Amino acid sequence: DAIAVGAGLNLSLSSSKYDDDDKYNGTSIFFSPFVRYYLAQRLFGQFEIGIGSSKDKWTYVNADDEEYKYKSFYWSLGVGYAYFLNDHVSVEPMVSYNKATYTDRDNTDDKDKYGNLMLQIGFNIYLDLK
Repeated sequence: DAIAVGAGLNLSLSSSKYDDDDKYNGTSIFFSPFVRYYLAQRLFGQFEIGIGSSKDKWTYVNADDEEYKYKSFYWSLGVGYAYFLNDHVSVEPMVSYNKATYTDRDNTDDKDKYGNLMLQIGFNIYLDLK
C-alpha cells in the first residue's frame, strides 16, 4: 500500500526566432518509469530514470544550417507531499534533484551533462487494482 510504480512519456517542443531571422527548433521525447514510497503523514520519496532522444536544429540566414541528435539519459531523486482531494485524486508538490546526460549520436565522445534542482506540482489519479 505504501509503494506506487508508474511511468511517464514526456514530449518537449521548443522554438525560437531571433532578430536576425535565425531560428531554433528543439524536440525531445523521454520514457520515464518511477518508484515512489509513501512515508508517514503523506510524505513520499521518489526515484525516476528516463531514457530518450533529442534533436536541436538551428536555421541560419547567413550560414549553413546545423542539426544535432542526442541519446539522452537522466535520473531524479525527490521528496514531496500528497494532498488528496478524494480517495483517488491528489495534488502533489515535489522538490527533486535531476542529473541528465546528452550524448551526440554522431560523436559519442561529445557529452553534455546537466544537474537541476526542480520544484514540480503533479496531479495524480490512483487506480484500485485489487
